[in-house]
Amino acid sequence: MANCSLSKMISVEKVDTRSKYDRFDAFLSDKGRLIYSAPFRRMQQKAQVFSLESNSAVRSRLSHSLEVAHIGSYISHAIAKEIRSTNYHINENMEFWLEHELSINTIVETTCLMHDVGNPPFGHFGESTISEWFKNNDRIALILSKAGIIEGNKNLCECTKKDISLNDFTMFDGNPQAIRIATKLQGEDGLTGLNFTYTQIAASLKYTYGGKGFVKDKTNHLSSKLGYFSTEEDIVNNTWEALDIPINGRHPLTFIMEAADDISYCTSDIDDGIENEVVLEEKLFKFIISETSNETIIDDDIAEILKICKGERKNNKISTFTEFKTKLSKKLVAHAAKEFFSHFDEIMQCKYNQPLLNEKDKTNQTLLILRLLKKFTRENIFNHRDVEMIELSGHSIITGILNCYQPLLELTGDNFNALVCNKEADVSKVASRLYRTLPEKCLKSYRAQIEKNTGNKHIEWNLRSHLIIDYISGMTDQYALELYQSLTGIKVK
Repeated sequence: MANCSLSKMISVEKVDTRSKYDRFDAFLSDKGRLIYSAPFRRMQQKAQVFSLESNSAVRSRLSHSLEVAHIGSYISHAIAKEIRSTNYHINENMEFWLEHELSINTIVETTCLMHDVGNPPFGHFGESTISEWFKNNDRIALILSKAGIIEGNKNLCECTKKDISLNDFTMFDGNPQAIRIATKLQGEDGLTGLNFTYTQIAASLKYTYGGKGFVKDKTNHLSSKLGYFSTEEDIVNNTWEALDIPINGRHPLTFIMEAADDISYCTSDIDDGIENEVVLEEKLFKFIISETSNETIIDDDIAEILKICKGERKNNKISTFTEFKTKLSKKLVAHAAKEFFSHFDEIMQCKYNQPLLNEKDKTNQTLLILRLLKKFTRENIFNHRDVEMIELSGHSIITGILNCYQPLLELTGDNFNALVCNKEADVSKVASRLYRTLPEKCLKSYRAQIEKNTGNKHIEWNLRSHLIIDYISGMTDQYALELYQSLTGIKVK
């Protein structure tokens, strides 16, 4: 294992070396490249929980990401305070942290702002809908047969699944899609994307296992989900090599983004539920009081939070829920910072693989409240009829769009290449018209990758599937609805 050093992991080196920056300028440039990008702007019309919501007070993915960035910066600052206040010897990595605190904070903010940029329309339900569509072996076997990849009515074997990297789609997730957007889709050449520093790419890699040979390991949190697609395996490996991070190692700053996201959504989803009158704050407080009634509370801060739930207020200038949320967030930030500091050396050596807010720790009363909030959200918001009905609509919309674009996946590689090269092709009028709806940025990435993999029909089909999914996952909720209505003839413009 490499001897990891923060000075190596906070590097200005980029994929495209034509751009030269000083340390802080490089990370400020990364942040600018993200916030001026179209995928970042599109998050304002992607739902956090309530899709197709007209109430602008309810969070979108964009407003949620801004809140996560604030909390991530808060945690980063709290870690620096922990380092400054320690009575122990400050090592080289700690000294580097304090010296480059502004750069570190900027990387954390950008990582937080980017964490949901790859999410498809209709959020996590959209992710599962894409996965389910590609998990239908009969459907995929029929498509591959028409595309000339498997013969006749042969079953879809595991070997073929591996050859076409079907995991990219059956385990589709917004996190690897975000890496794909940043490293491929946003660039004019289809190869360098936003041309982030290797540091920013690594810090944005929430899960560190992926690629062609991905196997989920239930004992390793960092393999909980697919971390990157087969198409980005090369750039991820190059990133680790450039930063001296061991294979499958997590960048230290990623822990902060993960904790910030947990802290943010555990209260914001309930806040939105209250705003939309899906749930009353009184119900939340009664639930927390009931669930903690048999607990011996020894944490003074948690005792204060429970007093707020019981109506014992100290700040009448804000709502009860706002006071509750503020105190809990401060407590969770402090806990995350202390956890990071207590495992500082392990994290720096890329040997730590647990979240900072580890809900498996049943002894910590701060995490008890976090678990209760997530339980309450599952039972009273995610399972609410209005939310579930929108999710069912989202499922129909995304499934319908995938069904409509299936003819493009059924083409042989030669016929699809003819469309790409604007040559005469033996394809249906439907397929040719569907092809012309695809965005140029997605097509640029496809063309660039095909040039590197000429003649491999399995990789070509994988890249073609990514082309379709890149288009769909980039859609806003409203655009997906309108496209579905147009393609299916429900609404003709």
